[in-house]
Amino acid sequence: MSNRKASSVALAMLFFSMLIFGKANADELLFGYGAHMSRPYVVHADKKLIGGWIYTTSDELSRELDAAISVLGVPRKRQAKMLEEGELDVYCFTNPAWMNGAKNVIWSSELFSVRNVIISNKSKARNIEAAEDLSGLAIGTILGYSYHSLNDLFNSGKAERFDNKNFKLNLQMLAAGRIDAAIVPSFIARELMAELNMGEDYAEAPFVVSNRPLHCAISKLSSFSPEKVLSAFSALDRKGVFNWVN
Repeated sequence: MSNRKASSVALAMLFFSMLIFGKANADELLFGYGAHMSRPYVVHADKKLIGGWIYTTSDELSRELDAAISVLGVPRKRQAKMLEEGELDVYCFTNPAWMNGAKNVIWSSELFSVRNVIISNKSKARNIEAAEDLSGLAIGTILGYSYHSLNDLFNSGKAERFDNKNFKLNLQMLAAGRIDAAIVPSFIARELMAELNMGEDYAEAPFVVSNRPLHCAISKLSSFSPEKVLSAFSALDRKGVFNWVN
């Protein structure tokens, strides 16, 4: 397939996906989120978004802007390009470091932060107080994600990373004894461990892998005023919409 034909097919697929998700006219704000996200970010039923933080945020933003919003799950590798080219108006929740060099994006203030922690069986977890305490362990990680505090450990082969596409799979592997530990955001770990009945035997280690502030990114090429959208996020923050994580 020629490059021109491939580009035409890709563009047609993008427009088709926008129509499916309700981006029918320029009066609707296209609100993107990570297609990889799970509870409590998103709750689906019959492949439709019905709840979770993304749903709440898009609904509250719609009220604040008095505008219709279409919500679109976006592959991790596409988010920055779509914002840069104005194919998305907004993408939540992300971090400027993950879109390093993006020129056509403005950022909301920090809306909340996420602690990435180690989950292991209780006897191991209580002894993991620093990165070096993970030496010799097989650790469940997320495909494509860089854990800066553990890069030396992984690169030297002192610990082995096992990549999966989501946190639930990593915890299921941990429960099955296929890995020794998993890296999971603390608030997601609580929900998933309850769902998987892991609370009796597994726990969060004292060591914190990272603490990431999360923001929403707004395209400067949006048909909506980026400054107005930015102001709307600030208003939602003041109202306590993002008071989710302890």
